[in-house]
Amino acid sequence: MLTLSAMILIATILIYNRVRNSAAAITARLDKQGLPDEILQKIAEDIDRLASPGFDATVSIRNKSDTGYDSAQLIIESRYYGNSEPPQANIYERVVWQSMYDPLLGQMILYRSHGGLNLEDKIVDNVRSGEDKPELFVPVCPGLTYFGVFALTDANEPAPLWQKQTMPYGILLGLSLEPMVQLADGSFVLPEENIVYRAVAVDRTRSISYKFTPKLLDQNEPNSPGKNELNEAESSAGKMPTDAQSGRSGNTKPSTTGSSRTGRTQTNPNTSQRLNERTRP
Repeated sequence: MLTLSAMILIATILIYNRVRNSAAAITARLDKQGLPDEILQKIAEDIDRLASPGFDATVSIRNKSDTGYDSAQLIIESRYYGNSEPPQANIYERVVWQSMYDPLLGQMILYRSHGGLNLEDKIVDNVRSGEDKPELFVPVCPGLTYFGVFALTDANEPAPLWQKQTMPYGILLGLSLEPMVQLADGSFVLPEENIVYRAVAVDRTRSISYKFTPKLLDQNEPNSPGKNELNEAESSAGKMPTDAQSGRSGNTKPSTTGSSRTGRTQTNPNTSQRLNERTRP
């Protein structure tokens, strides 16, 4: 009885440890993208708030390589015009997201800055004007290995540089906290699957015109039929005999053995001779 109880207790402990390790692995995998998703959500909220339709807003995007890391800068500005003559544009709100390598810490840090006339925190921020207020960069997240911002336009590839006064259709954000992988030649790279991407629409209320782009057949594609196959198919289809050429009509049936054109049955002499031989006594 004691042996059976000990076996049941050992089996219960093993099952509990296995379930606990599985739950820890699942939780760690879910939390792996938790922080990048929260940061990208915060950037998307700034884009939705400042780049809304009806506001005089601009977006500036720049990408560069900083000490072996992919770094980027995103500047979102909304302007207003006073009562001066002629009206001059003043910064109503300005938000900057940028990453920078810190040589003291040996890692890349993501910063966020807020400025302009509109105060983000009405209690903590000073009541000074936006021109006199210093622009402070607050560290958001250290340990970045990738930060990229791209403009989505009519082009097939996202644009890494955007300095125009018009707004792009969307903004593609990419962020990663995973460590870089060292190759055999000593260089460090970041796998594409370790980067968390998110596409943010600049103006969600705009009407998108549908454009149909016909796809041309590529002769080099292995699944597309070649010219020789198409020609053979057309030639075989043209040589196929029809019912009129074969002498058949749609309402006629093939003649059976033993039938004549007059409707009388004709018997084979060999067959009648065999029947007579069988009926003889």
